[in-house]
Amino acid sequence: GVWRSWLAYLHGVQVVVSSSLTTPTKRCLWHLFSFKFVFTSIQTMKYFTYILHSQTLDCFYVGQTNDLDRRILEHLSGKGKFSSRAKDWELVFHKEFTSRSESMNLESKIKNRGAGRFLDDNNVAIDKHHESQT
Repeated sequence: GVWRSWLAYLHGVQVVVSSSLTTPTKRCLWHLFSFKFVFTSIQTMKYFTYILHSQTLDCFYVGQTNDLDRRILEHLSGKGKFSSRAKDWELVFHKEFTSRSESMNLESKIKNRGAGRFLDDNNVAIDKHHESQT
């Protein structure tokens, strides 16, 4: 039969569905072998809005991503025009969403408000004067 695949994103859930197209008269019973579902990538898509702080620069970086760990490693390794100016970025805030638009919306609100004021409004304390203990 002819194979067709549909890729659907429903509320952040990625589902891949494949079915063998056969005439209903040949297959009166819709059983597992005549209608195949292949869920190759069932996962809830996660998006994050995050705020990093650099003590060296005494400033914040606000961003959004679908892979927070990878993105933080990129900042720490100097990838990116702005974040390459420091190597001491610390994650001080993050929030998880199921849609990119929600994450981008919060990122925009934080940037408009200012990261420092946003953190103050949400009672997130930043130790800007951290000194290493010996």
